[in-house]
Amino acid sequence: MSSKYWVANNPNSEINDAKAQKLAELSATSVTLAELNALDADSTSVAIGLSATSVANGATIATTVQFKDAAGANLAYPVAFDYYISSDAAGLLADAAITTIADGGAGSLIGPYTAHQSGKAVTNAAGLCDLDLTEAGADVIYLVIVSPSDGRLTVSGSMTFAA
Repeated sequence: MSSKYWVANNPNSEINDAKAQKLAELSATSVTLAELNALDADSTSVAIGLSATSVANGATIATTVQFKDAAGANLAYPVAFDYYISSDAAGLLADAAITTIADGGAGSLIGPYTAHQSGKAVTNAAGLCDLDLTEAGADVIYLVIVSPSDGRLTVSGSMTFAA
């Protein structure tokens, strides 16, 4: 026979033993509700969209960088973030070739760290930033976004610029 518990002595709020144990476990921590809400607010993800995956050298691939909240909804505030161009799918190596990185419309480029390879950008009020990438030679590159909250990397799909 399972035990029944009532929250705040209210018989309309009956919970079972497993839920009561979870409640007791949560009560035993020193984490406050405000801290949990803050952690949830910091749980952002990034989605990178590409207008194309393969183009001729000298052509431009438009990219979208969309920051999302923990529930997967687009953010409703601007976010500053770092970006760079990588030569591998894991984002572990900077690309040595010169790529032109231009403001694509939404959000804006704040400034480069290394010209045409890395920099800082900011999204618009909807968490969106557009970057236009142009490669003058034959190359395969990846756009890497560094999460401002914890440094995690989000790497785009490959972008091939054919000779």
